[in-house]
Amino acid sequence: MTDYLDKIWGLLKLSGWQLVMVSCASFLGLWLFGPVFGPIVSAGLAIAGVFAGALAAAALITWFASPTSYPNRSVAALWSKRADRERFRRHIPLLTQEEKQILGYLLHHSRRTFETDLSGELASGLIALGFARFIGAPNQAFTANRRPVEIPEHIWQLVVENRAQFPHQPRLSPGGREVFPWKRHWAAGH
Repeated sequence: MTDYLDKIWGLLKLSGWQLVMVSCASFLGLWLFGPVFGPIVSAGLAIAGVFAGALAAAALITWFASPTSYPNRSVAALWSKRADRERFRRHIPLLTQEEKQILGYLLHHSRRTFETDLSGELASGLIALGFARFIGAPNQAFTANRRPVEIPEHIWQLVVENRAQFPHQPRLSPGGREVFPWKRHWAAGH
């Protein structure tokens, strides 16, 4: 008798998809063998199927309700990107001239990334608003004046769509070379 109870308790350890299979197998057994074995076996198969189905439903509900489940993370990321895109679209007229020059430079040179110091220099507004972000691999070392920054893909698409809003107006150094628009004028060389 305890062996049967151990097997029933073992059902509680199954994952959601295994419980769905047990439930389906129980109902299939009930449909195929119920009339052959009589009412006791039919009732046992029906109870096992309902029990496994209820556990499978509970596992599925728990999985979807969890904030860390894959569907919830991907939906949250999608809504976050949509919100960022809408916020950027509304913020385009409010960008400073320096921020527009940075995006214009990146568009002209077909680049989404650039290097700045840890303060972000003239790109600090874009970074603070989330329209640009510091990037790097785990355990990657940076110097104080060379930190990689990128424009996220979903923001970059809007920059490309609104190309006319971001004209390329190169600043030239005394030597005649174009300088980075995100650098302060005393550190603007290549």
